[in-house]
Amino acid sequence: MNTVAAIAILVALFAGPILLAPIERNLEPYFLAVGIIAVSAARAWSIGLIIEALRAPILVTIAVVVAGVIFARFRPRLDDALLVLRGRIARPILTAMTVFILAIFSSVITGIVAAIVLAEAVGLLRLGPPSRNNVVIAGCFAIGLGSALTPAGEPLSALAASILHLSFFDLLRWFGPWIIPTIFVLSLLAGYFARGDYDLIAEEAAVRETIDDALLQGARIFIFVAGLVLVGRAFEPQAEQWLLPLGRSGLFWANTISAALDNATLVALEARAIGVDGLPWAIASLLIAGGILIPGNIPNIVCAGKLGIRSLEWARLGIPLGLVMLGIAFAILRLS
Repeated sequence: MNTVAAIAILVALFAGPILLAPIERNLEPYFLAVGIIAVSAARAWSIGLIIEALRAPILVTIAVVVAGVIFARFRPRLDDALLVLRGRIARPILTAMTVFILAIFSSVITGIVAAIVLAEAVGLLRLGPPSRNNVVIAGCFAIGLGSALTPAGEPLSALAASILHLSFFDLLRWFGPWIIPTIFVLSLLAGYFARGDYDLIAEEAAVRETIDDALLQGARIFIFVAGLVLVGRAFEPQAEQWLLPLGRSGLFWANTISAALDNATLVALEARAIGVDGLPWAIASLLIAGGILIPGNIPNIVCAGKLGIRSLEWARLGIPLGLVMLGIAFAILRLS
């Protein structure tokens, strides 16, 4: 693929979801279409690539569907349990516990389902709009980190594991020691935002997720990951040419673009070029920056859409919180 075609496709890939609302609402088929165009332009079609594009999404798709069906079936019991706990546990503590549990288990139930449960929980916790928004943002940062601990958690981890041929527990072994403490701190922060008594006059926004919704979400995730596999393979030569000269530090800060673009897209472009050694730098910046703005990560999109959180409201906390986390992560990586 020549440079002009590569740049044009990348502009369409990055700018399309930001500038055009119909594309933002149909992100998955759009990415698949762009992936097909990119592979065709690069003349990179092969049986092996088709098999990889069909195989890579399987684990995360199964996880989304199974967890979604279970949640749809047992949601009333979850609601009842939270109502009982609400009568026994102070709101800050229950909020912190909820965020921590969802973030840790998002690596199994997927970040999408964890985000749906979080949206349901903030209504049952009776959080008013200011507290609710801050709790959701801190919670989505935590879920975005936790869902990367296994290939079943989200498209980013599924792609990284597939491209680099990692085992199921490699991501947990490598990133768990710093992701889990960060989730704990973010959970405490969410509890701080929820300080005070339960606001019994706050609107109790319930999320009604059905089995059909789970199946549809699974299909969309399959298409999304398959499209990203195609994009990554098509741009493999350009990624090596453009990204490797940046070095680890340069790549770390360049990846803050994932604040405005789902971070799985950049993993698809970078994973082969940086290899296993550069993975901690790329993953750390992508995971953190993905929580800064709504388009950066799927859990953000899910919660903002279901709870009506606007982009500016998200950015007020997402930007400063994300920058602080990026600075700390960069310092740790440089010293390690």
